[in-house]
Amino acid sequence: MRLKHYDYSQAGCYFITLCVDNRESLFGEIIEDQMILNAAGAMIEKEWQALQNRFPQIELHEYIVMPNHFHAILSQQTTPRHVGTTHPSQTTTMGNGYVQTQNYTVACIN
Repeated sequence: MRLKHYDYSQAGCYFITLCVDNRESLFGEIIEDQMILNAAGAMIEKEWQALQNRFPQIELHEYIVMPNHFHAILSQQTTPRHVGTTHPSQTTTMGNGYVQTQNYTVACIN
């Protein structure tokens, strides 16, 4: 869910949650209270850590990859020239499976 009249291109902190379609455990599994990433989970982590290289105006904070979702906090220091959004029907290929961003939630942290 997005806030109707909020300008997401402005500087601030954002809490992000991405969920796998149908809550399938595509990113790994929890064994003895430890998250063990599979190849898809490792890709999520790698791409998160590289995100600041593509968007230098952001700062990455805490994140966690879970078996069927991903939580993260990022801050945007300045207003970017182009702000991209992900349409709910877009998919990302991950090995033999697909991860679909069907629904999303955006929270602004003040």
